Amino acid sequence: SADAAARMRRQFPGLRPAVRPWEDDAAIPVPPVPPVAAAGRLRRVVIPGGIGIEKGYEVLLACARDAAARALPLSFVVVGHTIDDDRLIDTGSAFVTGEYDEAEAEALVRAQRADLAFLPALWPETWSYTLSLAWRAGLPAAVFDLGAPAERVRATGRGWVLPLGLPIKSINNALLSADNNAPLSVPSLAERDRVSHHRVSGPPLRALPA
Repeated sequence: SADAAARMRRQFPGLRPAVRPWEDDAAIPVPPVPPVAAAGRLRRVVIPGGIGIEKGYEVLLACARDAAARALPLSFVVVGHTIDDDRLIDTGSAFVTGEYDEAEAEALVRAQRADLAFLPALWPETWSYTLSLAWRAGLPAAVFDLGAPAERVRATGRGWVLPLGLPIKSINNALLSADNNAPLSVPSLAERDRVSHHRVSGPPLRALPA
């Protein structure tokens, strides 16, 4: 990805890497924007793949716990596995399908009848097969502003780019409001100095009151 090439050039100024995408995103059908959710309608969010620490397990666990604590109409489905399935399932707001064969991945994602995908990875991925999987299964995706996933979402408009470090409540609010027509609002730096302020790309989001 261009992001990976830029990171390499920062470490090795004389390097001139050639960027060749792993696949053509334009060849993947454009997923629809989630329909406007009726009040109280459960919104289902798919997280595809094997979710470890670097893939955002702790973020996902915190989102599931917040959804349960606030009784949000939000359900997380991991199509794959995590480093601790039991802790996630015990929140009451998440389900884990278990490991899958690559040949059945797309059908398994589609079977969840989800509204969108969420890829909470916390490191700069160089491509992201799971983003391709989500798109092939007909789901737009929310990603953090980091690495190839953010680059690909911005280039295609097939989802939303969230500021890295966004508070958990704001992440859930954004996932719930992915069909709204107002920009995402995030806490100021004075309130949360880890939040980076970037405008969200793709269909705009609105954070609901915490």
